[in-house]
Amino acid sequence: MDHDCEERLGHELLTTIEQHQPLPSLKALQERYLGQHPVPSIPARQHDLGSYDHLLQGSWHQPEVGYA
Repeated sequence: MDHDCEERLGHELLTTIEQHQPLPSLKALQERYLGQHPVPSIPARQHDLGSYDHLLQGSWHQPEVGYA
């Protein structure tokens, strides 16, 4: 669905079955129909490990709204 190949894939598989041939492996089908797309670079920032200090001190739960 994501690669707009359902019709071509279905036709190939039905033809293969009708001709009594073995079905291709999933890997072969993926290479044929999905192609090779480059992996996108996703920038990530490592957070400061010191930010865990408040968890270790037990101060992770601080209500933001006071109760009267």
